[in-house]
Amino acid sequence: MHDPVRLTSHLYQLGTYQFPAYLSIGEIGMLIEGGTGPTTQIIVEQIKKLGFPVEKIQYIALTHTHADHIGSIPRFKNMWPWIKIIGSVKGAEILKNNGILKEFLWIDKNIAELMKKRNEIDKVPEPLQEYDFTVNIIVKEGDKIELGDGIVWHVYEAPGHSPCHLAYYEEKEGSLIIGDATGFYVPEKDVFWPNYFDSLNAYLDSIKKLSELKANIGALS
Repeated sequence: MHDPVRLTSHLYQLGTYQFPAYLSIGEIGMLIEGGTGPTTQIIVEQIKKLGFPVEKIQYIALTHTHADHIGSIPRFKNMWPWIKIIGSVKGAEILKNNGILKEFLWIDKNIAELMKKRNEIDKVPEPLQEYDFTVNIIVKEGDKIELGDGIVWHVYEAPGHSPCHLAYYEEKEGSLIIGDATGFYVPEKDVFWPNYFDSLNAYLDSIKKLSELKANIGALS
């Protein structure tokens, strides 16, 4: 069992170390990151352990639309029919394309098999009859997501790793969720492996912009 990790009084890391998601708690809750199919049940159990009512979780905010960051979305939509998915206009356009499903299923299955091999899950999740990735709320730079209790997330566009990439900054506690905007962290070597799949110039501009926020916590995913 992967325990939830308390980052601040209003923010928890869920999922696994390699495939994390984040639960922000105000008067209502928001998950940040779409996770993977096999981490869905892990996240559900972690939320139960925290004792936070799932019906108060109103949003899931996507950082970007790569397969390892959207896998839990169709499963949560099945479990929580009230949930609203937040993403960028480019992300919403990408997720409307039915052509992404074949690649997504292949990647998500490989992730599940890897997690089973590592004993992080007991079995590979059963496939769904339908995979709904619809983005319900389009956001752009400068928009705010208010959760109550003073918790307000500011949206920043952070392309480079992908053209649809977003980052989220919560000013009250100085929390910054950056997804893959800065690349992949390799803890064994304490280095970042650069992942500018879309544009090196945009990638560097995004890193510079996010660094100027002077966050207390920078959370990768």
